[in-house]
Amino acid sequence: MASTHFAHYGMATGRFLALMSINDGWGILFLVVGCPLIGGMPITAWIVRGLTGQKLKDLGTGNIGVSAAFYHGGTAVGVFSVLAEAAKGIGCVL
Repeated sequence: MASTHFAHYGMATGRFLALMSINDGWGILFLVVGCPLIGGMPITAWIVRGLTGQKLKDLGTGNIGVSAAFYHGGTAVGVFSVLAEAAKGIGCVL
């Protein structure tokens, strides 16, 4: 029998859920619920609002993305927004 990671967890026999520990369950819950919630937070809009007092949704096209932060908030606000968005994504992956 081949020694694979899946066989170790019983996926070959269909016993995957029975062999999961409580920590595995919390990890899966975080991936399924937590990561989309974190990804959906409008961090860029909050940063621009906090640093410049401007509401991105009321400016220009209403886009609250990083490019709008550069355009309406300036270079420093835009760079900070890029770093915050990257940290948000990297934090979920790690």
